[in-house]
Amino acid sequence: MPAISHCFRRDAVYYWRRWTPGPKRVLLQVCLGVKEPRTARSLSSRLTARSEELFPLWIASRMNKTQLLNYLHQCLAQERAQPSGNGMAELSRGLASRILATRGLRASLSSADRVALDRQWGQPGLADDVALAIKRQRASPPDLRDFVAKSLDASQSTGSEPTGEDAEQAAQVRLTLEHRRS
Repeated sequence: MPAISHCFRRDAVYYWRRWTPGPKRVLLQVCLGVKEPRTARSLSSRLTARSEELFPLWIASRMNKTQLLNYLHQCLAQERAQPSGNGMAELSRGLASRILATRGLRASLSSADRVALDRQWGQPGLADDVALAIKRQRASPPDLRDFVAKSLDASQSTGSEPTGEDAEQAAQVRLTLEHRRS
């Protein structure tokens, strides 16, 4: 069986492990608490997808290591409580979100990105799924209420209260959306 991305086995239990991006790299490690490789693969891909969504906040210094780990532990608890659909679809959406957040809304998947995805994940069709997820995210305009609600949920789930900077960022998003609609 091929290796599981961002997952390793210590004794009889699997762990998810990943380095944060950027200049201040930190190792994140979460015990999956499972012994079966299939379950570990599923949980690992879901945590990886969630981490891809959070890494732009890490890069912007909006979350610290403790907050990231708390959020990932909550995500793991949710996955155990009610396993959701396709882990690869979640992964492709997370990777697409990261690409758009770090490169801008006009970003696309280059041939070098496709090679890197194949090399890192070894999943046939993942690059095509990520490219499609990028197109879908660009085609559907962001919903301000949904953005603010998710931001507040993420902030409160990590134990931090929204700041004035958060309100300013929400206002910028609102103004950008209003400008695009007019």
